[in-house]
Amino acid sequence: MGKVKIGLIQMNSKIGDKKFNLDRAVALIEDASSKGADIAVLPELFITGYDLKIIGKDLKKLSEPIDGPSIKLLSKVAKRENIVVIAPIPEFKAQENSIYNSAIVINNDGEVLGSYAKIHLWGLERKYFKHGKECPVFKTACCKVGVMICYDAGFPEIARILTLKGAEVIVMPSAWRIQDYSLWDINTRSRALENTVFLVGVNMVYEKNGETYLFGGSRIVGPDGHVMREAALGREEIVIEEIDLKSLSYIRENYRYLRDLRMELYVNEYLRIVKKKC
Repeated sequence: MGKVKIGLIQMNSKIGDKKFNLDRAVALIEDASSKGADIAVLPELFITGYDLKIIGKDLKKLSEPIDGPSIKLLSKVAKRENIVVIAPIPEFKAQENSIYNSAIVINNDGEVLGSYAKIHLWGLERKYFKHGKECPVFKTACCKVGVMICYDAGFPEIARILTLKGAEVIVMPSAWRIQDYSLWDINTRSRALENTVFLVGVNMVYEKNGETYLFGGSRIVGPDGHVMREAALGREEIVIEEIDLKSLSYIRENYRYLRDLRMELYVNEYLRIVKKKC
């Protein structure tokens, strides 16, 4: 597939109110589909909202397995609307008795392709979630999708691994603070450019103590590091933007970061550093 329409669902989730958030997400996905979106991306922990000081103690009961009721409903919506859905939830894995800050990838036929669990946990997340360990790439109906979540963007290795494993689009559900807006700008553009890949950052909106805390500003960044489209600050919005996957080969001919990688050097240096520390 060449051209793909990405739907960025910049959502204002209610803290701890799963029913409200799920109903709202369904309505927004349907809206994005009606506007032609092939993929709908929701923010980090959209189903619970993001304020661990409030919901942290309740995360066990708020979490769900990958085949839980919320994902089953979203699978039906994805199939009905013929749209790929990226749905971040607190994912409970019974065999480990652990909770992960995950994003579930649902294909346009309703099939759950799998999940990505956030590898780099920020702040209080370490208290409630287990670190993810894998960087899967999902072959959806419209493109190959890699996922990283929020703080992961500060670690170039994740986006690089996803790209080398074939991701054409990296989606980044987030709950990014207003005081770190400059990092949002730098990280999204840098990860896209250095990997010559499309990056889709979808950020939540949330007010705390009467002031904007999670600012929105969701964006699509092209493989040349240029911001193609950006959502408003401080309010819900759906942004639909078309990307052309065929442009990747052209961009990579001009920005040859992937061709000129020295992976053998990096791996050897990493191993030396690790051995020295041990």
